[in-house]
Amino acid sequence: MQIRKYLGLGIIALLLLGSWGLGLGSSETIEGIEVGIESTLEEDTDEYTLSVREPVGEGTVEVDGQRIEEWPYVGVYENNTEVNLKAEAEENWGFNYWGGDVTGSKRREYNITLEMDEDKDVQAYFGRKELKVNVQDGEGIVIVEWDGESHTVEGTDTLYFAEGTEVTLKGEPEGSWAFDYWGGDITGSKRREKDITLTMDDDKTLSAHFIELFDLTVEIIGEGSIEIDGEEIEDDWIEQYKKDTEVELVASPFENWSFSHWRGDYPEGEERNESITIMMDTDKNIQALFSENYTVDIYPTEDQTITAGDSINFTAVAYDEYNYTVEESVDEFTWNNIYDINETANVAIFYQEMKGEYYVTVAYENFTSQATTVTVLHSDLVDFWIEPKENTITAGEMKEYTAMAVDEFGNEFEVTEETTWAIEDDAGGQWDDNVYTSEYSGDWTIEGGYGGHTDTVDLKVEPAAEDYIEISPEDSTIKAGEPLGYNAIVYDQHGNEIGDVTDETEWSDDIPNSSWEGNEITAYTAGEDWEITGEYDGFEDTTTLTVEPAEVYHVLIVEPEEDRTIEAGDTIEFSAEAYDEYDNLITDDDAEFRWVNTEDTGLFDETEASEYDVTATYENVTSDTVTVTVKPAEVDYVLIDPAENQTIRAGEIIEFDASAYDEYDNLITDDPEEFDWTNAKNGIFEKIEAGEYEVKAGYDGVLSEPVVVNNLSNVKPSIIFFSGILTAVVGLAVYKKMGGVI
Repeated sequence: MQIRKYLGLGIIALLLLGSWGLGLGSSETIEGIEVGIESTLEEDTDEYTLSVREPVGEGTVEVDGQRIEEWPYVGVYENNTEVNLKAEAEENWGFNYWGGDVTGSKRREYNITLEMDEDKDVQAYFGRKELKVNVQDGEGIVIVEWDGESHTVEGTDTLYFAEGTEVTLKGEPEGSWAFDYWGGDITGSKRREKDITLTMDDDKTLSAHFIELFDLTVEIIGEGSIEIDGEEIEDDWIEQYKKDTEVELVASPFENWSFSHWRGDYPEGEERNESITIMMDTDKNIQALFSENYTVDIYPTEDQTITAGDSINFTAVAYDEYNYTVEESVDEFTWNNIYDINETANVAIFYQEMKGEYYVTVAYENFTSQATTVTVLHSDLVDFWIEPKENTITAGEMKEYTAMAVDEFGNEFEVTEETTWAIEDDAGGQWDDNVYTSEYSGDWTIEGGYGGHTDTVDLKVEPAAEDYIEISPEDSTIKAGEPLGYNAIVYDQHGNEIGDVTDETEWSDDIPNSSWEGNEITAYTAGEDWEITGEYDGFEDTTTLTVEPAEVYHVLIVEPEEDRTIEAGDTIEFSAEAYDEYDNLITDDDAEFRWVNTEDTGLFDETEASEYDVTATYENVTSDTVTVTVKPAEVDYVLIDPAENQTIRAGEIIEFDASAYDEYDNLITDDPEEFDWTNAKNGIFEKIEAGEYEVKAGYDGVLSEPVVVNNLSNVKPSIIFFSGILTAVVGLAVYKKMGGVI
């Protein structure tokens, strides 16, 4: 800045001097002053000013490593000083380009070095929205334009823009290429537009796709015409087509001429066809040859067969219309499908590595020989595969497979008949050569083997049409009242599971007492081999169900059902039955019950006269009580009391008691009045006559042992003596009275 100050003062001084000089009328002095001024201006270019404006967007700039804190930045540098500028974007922003006095490729470099050879004004542009652009297919560039700026993308690039910026992209093909379409964040008809405009309201990714153009050159040799896609063309016709376009050519000879063959890039094997269709996958040159009268012979004339990589030597002779030899030197002919010319040996060498049929022809003065067909067979294989790679068929359907091989030259050939075929054993089915008939559904692997090579492909077999159902579980056993769910699966004729049709199946059974809720049965009647039936869409399946009784609910004494009265010595065979709550018999085996007042088997044989409550218990459930009353049996013996012999005085009384017992010592009765007494009325012995008396008690014909009662007299002996005499006398008198004789 001091230099410019002095420069200004110098200029003022010179002007003053110039004015003074003019006043003196010296032109030389004026010229000298002017020269001095110019010299002073030139010397002032030793320093230049660098101005860096505040960036557009979120970011900052470093100058020679120092971050700019205040905008604009102004620096003065000596001539040719190199200054480093580095743009740094804030988070979620990206550097886009340098504006101002930055040119060329440096505009897109965030870190640049400027040579200060003049005053320079620079501004950094940052963008928040990211635009990724790449040239994905073909040859071309993308020109990106915005706000008066422009950038060329040749491969892949990323640019940043402020939100809402409108950006124009132009797909520019190069050479023989054409713009095809845009890929990425663009849809609709714009994909096919070469120039598009986007609003950067979001991050975007775009790819430009170019497609190659190929030249088709068609030449007519002889007298004839060519139609391309239905329109006749002129000789030496050239047109451009997009890659993979199919073009139809039809050759038509003029009068007295004939179509000979195609030469150049015609489809393999169609050399002699008047109509051909070619695929434009490269530049192609096609010649249509028409002949008049000359004849050209090619040798060998017979069709040939060789292996890829082998060769055949051809020769040719041209004849005029009068059958004279015109030419025999092979280098004077135009050959088709010939690899090389050996002038020394005068042979045209056919050599081919790709299998196929090749038409070898020779032409002379536009006259072409008949073609010798050379069949090139493949050489030894180097790789092997089978196809198709993936398939889905239905069980029972057939699938045909093809086996392919390739030789060292890339020739593919079929080896299906020579290939061995296999599939996993679990897949079932059968092979008929290369045709597999499927059986079981699933994902399977097909294997083919040939010449020591193997390959596999995937085969998915899906179930065929519904053929039958199976219900499960099979042959189940449940308790009465316990639910059991059934399932139904439908299968095809090969046993492949198609799916679960439980919900669509109608369920039934032959159980007297049962209920269904959907596919769940609750059976209440115990029994074996009940039949469960599932019916679905005309298909039916059955299984068996055994229903066992539930837990014991009640116990019955079924024999006898009512109270009984028996005599001692009699027995009763009790029988019991245990039932669940649905009246299913659990058991009627008497030995399985716990009895009260009987034997373990339910036999009642109590002999003691009494009342007995009989119950049967099964698994802690007890029956109602049946009361058995045991009466004494028939009288077996009778006892009287006192039982010892007695001595009393006449007129005294003895009271006897009697008891009748059966054989089990059960008291039948002890009521004196119920006995038949001897010498005691109702058990009372009372006699006034002296003497010995036997007292006995009888019951139902059974007598007790006698008790002797000695009944003594109460009279004195003398009285007894005289009484006896008196009695005797009286008795004698009576006897005589009656006529008795002593």
